[in-house]
Amino acid sequence: MSSLVKRMTKAILTNKKADVESLLKEGFPLNEITFWDDVAVIHYAVSEQRHDILDVLLKSGAEVDLPTVSQKKTALHIACWEGDQKSVERLLAAGASASLEDKDGFTALMCAVRNSKTAKLVALLLKAGAPVNTLKDGRSPIHQMINHEDPAPIQLLVAAGSDVNSAFAGLTPLMKIMDELAFVKGKPSEKKTYKARLPIIEALVHCGANPNAIFPNGISGHPEAKGMTIVEFARRLPVSAGILVALESTSGNIAKIAQSQDSIPAPTPMTVKPPRQPEAVWSAILDRLSQTRPSICKSFQRGATVKQLAAIQALSKRPLPADFKRLWMIKNGQKKGAEGLFDSEEFNDEFVLLSTTDIVREWQAWNSLLVAGEFEFDSAKPDAGVRADWYHPDWIPIASNTGGDFLCIDLSPNRGGKRGQIVCLKHDSPERTIVANSVTDLLWRATMTREK
Repeated sequence: MSSLVKRMTKAILTNKKADVESLLKEGFPLNEITFWDDVAVIHYAVSEQRHDILDVLLKSGAEVDLPTVSQKKTALHIACWEGDQKSVERLLAAGASASLEDKDGFTALMCAVRNSKTAKLVALLLKAGAPVNTLKDGRSPIHQMINHEDPAPIQLLVAAGSDVNSAFAGLTPLMKIMDELAFVKGKPSEKKTYKARLPIIEALVHCGANPNAIFPNGISGHPEAKGMTIVEFARRLPVSAGILVALESTSGNIAKIAQSQDSIPAPTPMTVKPPRQPEAVWSAILDRLSQTRPSICKSFQRGATVKQLAAIQALSKRPLPADFKRLWMIKNGQKKGAEGLFDSEEFNDEFVLLSTTDIVREWQAWNSLLVAGEFEFDSAKPDAGVRADWYHPDWIPIASNTGGDFLCIDLSPNRGGKRGQIVCLKHDSPERTIVANSVTDLLWRATMTREK
């Protein structure tokens, strides 16, 4: 990393506008990919929400629609993902395009609607000409908003032409809500969830959502939903009277509101494969955890900075997996003392997701023991595809049971293994087992494939 880049990194992290202006005068490459081989200074400034510095960059001629290397996101994508209205306003005023798609086909609007307070962002983007069309997989901006409590953005999107009945994975937005309501049945969050979703259901129905649409498949462990209409399935849930009234008033079937009838089996593990986009992975995980283990949602820390991730990359000459970098840029591990994210049954203990600081510290501890020869006479029993080492410096710890055992990214697998696979490293056992194919796979299985 050049001296200019190091100084610019510090200037942005410490929010020193004058230092940024000075570095630009010294010839800092304004529109080149200079950070982490992935982002330019405008992306970095926006990700850190440095509004005064963003003003300086735009005034100095920063290319407003410059994409990142790995995810093809513009600064507007990043600002919308963060829900940063001030940056969005500045970027749009500077001519940023609201129509550009990132690597996964997401526009800035699709990034914006993931935020719970998104009405102003949606209005700004629609005014700037943001498209409201669905993705190739059928997902619409409205699908991203079913867990919100404010119905206003839905009305804005429908007025702009968004399809309220588009199907993603076979489910319309209204069906997705029923899926969620079925999942929280009998849980402490049941009544709160029903109350929060009522305004959204009313808005969807008012905007033309079809409550007579038929579920093509079962949902969340409820195979009996297949072939039922949304209204029919809702009657099998202990939903509030208001929800049934909202559904039945449009279905043409206003009648006596029935009480819950047959009991419904408890949810079973999800088997859906994780989405490719890290942002979508986290969105789905947080949605599920909010229903099953809400205390864990509060334990995640704000995303890692480029500098923090660079410190981890410096531990190995082999590149870190792209999904790890982007996932940790969204959530930088869990707070100390947090409840374990990973299932105790599968991993024989509770594992907590490590922050970048803890990752570096734990790697240094293991590596110092390796250098000191502590493992010279220890023999490991690895899975096929894992090196026969007690510890290898290309194993990057990302989760800990706080008792000396770790889940590690394997950057240097043995023949037959896959770079980026997750290996369980136990301090008092020779077993070195592969527990997941990737970081994304690990997070997804730990949270999305189990009820608790």
